[in-house]
Amino acid sequence: ESQDEKQNGLGVRAKIWQHAAEVVANKPVTGFGIRGGNEKLVEKYRERGFLFAAQNGYNCHNLYLQILINTGIIGLLPILILSVCCAITAAKRRSYLFMSFMVLFLGLSITESLLEVQKGIVFVVIFTCLLYYHPPEGDEKVRVLT
Repeated sequence: ESQDEKQNGLGVRAKIWQHAAEVVANKPVTGFGIRGGNEKLVEKYRERGFLFAAQNGYNCHNLYLQILINTGIIGLLPILILSVCCAITAAKRRSYLFMSFMVLFLGLSITESLLEVQKGIVFVVIFTCLLYYHPPEGDEKVRVLT
């Protein structure tokens, strides 16, 4: 690999994800805890000589891997179930705005840990609630938590 290939966004993320997967493999069911997960990830960076990420305390830039590191499968399942339920509800209602939001959230979660910062949590919760509980006008068949 050239120096340029190592420093582009995707190259750095691929290396981060590789280290994150190794951390997840150590404790996949329960994870290491909210604080412990990030500490283990930074420890793995140092162990593998990825000092740039260790010095900056990078999270794994992938919501799914970050949740697995922090809370394991036990923490990932509720997020996935809620996301799938919201996507199914959006499809049943034919709410293209809600479906677009869910695709955006699930897609962005591949390259960013959106729920690791307060701004991300507020953004996701507000728009999910608005789109779920306030469907477009004319949709009389809306059911709560179908």
